[in-house]
Amino acid sequence: MMKKVVATDRLLRYPNGGRRRAAWDFLRQLSQQSSRPWCIFGDFNDIMDASKKRGRTKRSNWLINGFRRVVMDFGLSDVPVEGYLFTWFKTLATPRAVEERLDRALANNAWVELFPSAKLENLAAPASDHYPILLDRSPVIRPPRAQRSFRFENSGKLEPGFNDMLKDSWLLHNDHTVINRLNRCVEDIHSWSREHCNKLKKDIDDCRKKLGLSRINNTGADQVQLLSLRKQMAKLLMQEDAYWHQLAKTHWYKEGDRNTK
Repeated sequence: MMKKVVATDRLLRYPNGGRRRAAWDFLRQLSQQSSRPWCIFGDFNDIMDASKKRGRTKRSNWLINGFRRVVMDFGLSDVPVEGYLFTWFKTLATPRAVEERLDRALANNAWVELFPSAKLENLAAPASDHYPILLDRSPVIRPPRAQRSFRFENSGKLEPGFNDMLKDSWLLHNDHTVINRLNRCVEDIHSWSREHCNKLKKDIDDCRKKLGLSRINNTGADQVQLLSLRKQMAKLLMQEDAYWHQLAKTHWYKEGDRNTK
């Protein structure tokens, strides 16, 4: 029987360098008190070596060495990270720009044995000075994507003009068998959806991909582009939120009135 995985979300961030030892002492206590599998992740506000910092002043050696010593002395493992190296930044596109890998996941040996393929993903995001990290305990290698089968989404009904399009399509193909008629309607729905639906979703996906790529070489002019993309992403997400809020409200009015009759 698999042992229960113990997790903690206690904040280990101590901005004052003199209080770092309090965070390290907590890791020591956790390592000594619990032999059960556990993993702790988030913003540690510490780096393991100088290569995990770029820009501005150097971090004190006693801070780097102290944090690394705690991790090594108590047999903790740094869960491998995929994606961009740095997880925190400040004043990008300026001479004072700085980036560090402050966010990570540390686990004891028992946890690593349970999840030997675990990985940490460094994601792109439009807000905050920390990139979000996603801990995947059991990543699955996905096979090549097959051709998608048709799936009708209720959100399409909320789009203006959808019902009229569907009625016209059904009437247009009335000389076909039922199966062929349905297939023709599916094709019309696909065509209509490409023109009227999911444009905002596509814009968000494209912007997110550009954000990920721009982080690779984000120095000088590239940092300016990165900041511009973050602003664009934030605007798109606000538009998406407003869009679905409006449609959901309209849908509620229609369905609510019908259900109360």
